[in-house]
Amino acid sequence: MKESLDQERRDSLIAYRIEMAYGSLEEAKLMMQGGFYNASINRLYYACYYMDVALLLKYNIAAQTHSGVKTMLGMHFTSKGMLSISASKIFATLFSKRHSSDYDAFVYCDQEMVDELFPKAEAFIDEVKELIDTKSCFADWLSNTNVRAALNQELWFLLDENGYPPEWSEDVFDQIRDQVENYKEHQSAPRLYSVNSDYYSSMVAEP
Repeated sequence: MKESLDQERRDSLIAYRIEMAYGSLEEAKLMMQGGFYNASINRLYYACYYMDVALLLKYNIAAQTHSGVKTMLGMHFTSKGMLSISASKIFATLFSKRHSSDYDAFVYCDQEMVDELFPKAEAFIDEVKELIDTKSCFADWLSNTNVRAALNQELWFLLDENGYPPEWSEDVFDQIRDQVENYKEHQSAPRLYSVNSDYYSSMVAEP
């Protein structure tokens, strides 16, 4: 049986993949400036890919191939309105362009293509990073005690600011918190999967 990631290991991998995403974006810029447009498209794709992997890690969703990452992104985020359709299309375009330029013969990317896709890739990365940074995500609410405690505190302040309940009771707060947790657990959020370090430390297999 493959060993599941603990929270500390998972957080480290998320941070590492985010760092790889921004590093690849800088590499794409250097390749573009040097006129290496195929290489620039490659790095733009990987910048988005690494950010996607970080997002899947955040939500405990496993994917073992590049195609799997694209599928999980659509299934768990785009289809549920968490990620825009335009962002999903950007990743699909980069997925296709990178695969074609890397593996098909006589495929040449040009400056016009890179100029068009570079800002779109940046927008995609920003949107996915915002999802990663959203602390009220399903996985964290159930498994991260620090985040859960912080959200409990915010819930307490929210209720207090709105004067509810009229006569404060810990039992009432507990009931409301339980309702929130029950809602989070059963709403159409990304489904939780077991995660293991092998999936994410070596997620480099081609489609």
